[in-house]
Amino acid sequence: MLTPKILLLALSLCLGTATYASESVVTAGYESGQTFGIANYGKETLEAVKFNGNLTLDGTTIKGLLYVNGRLKADGADIGELEVNGSVALRDTQVQGASVVNGLFEAKKSTLGPLSIAARTVKLVASEVESIQVRQITGLRITQNVELKDGTIVNGDIVFDGDKGEVIIDATSKVRGSVKGAKVINSKK
Repeated sequence: MLTPKILLLALSLCLGTATYASESVVTAGYESGQTFGIANYGKETLEAVKFNGNLTLDGTTIKGLLYVNGRLKADGADIGELEVNGSVALRDTQVQGASVVNGLFEAKKSTLGPLSIAARTVKLVASEVESIQVRQITGLRITQNVELKDGTIVNGDIVFDGDKGEVIIDATSKVRGSVKGAKVINSKK
């Protein structure tokens, strides 16, 4: 029998939009403890989350690992560790431990532990990160870049696995370690 939440999800997927209250995550995952679909968590505390789809966090605390295949948008969240295959948009968010991302990444007014990423562009605005490792994207011959703006601080090194990287940094931002495998471009913006 179809529950009201499943019917709402099916209808929303057909229409292309959905909004859920903080408690209404679709729980019919293919793996125990894993969910999929479209979900919003509000001001609540969770031990760990595995999610496939579009996930929005608004003031949410996740003590352990947040694992997402899809899109993550977090505002005012506190996350233990982060793994994402897809896109990440953080605002006023803290990631206490390591972040491993394969896909688009942007953080504004956020604090992160070490970041390991495979992406064309990493954007950090008014943020602080422990260190950044930019992993090469196999088979693509592109220039990967890290953009640092509005007082962003990288406390350690920025290391590119290849030698085609660029670090674009404005006058208010700092890299306290060294930059390896990339050229540094000073931006006036």
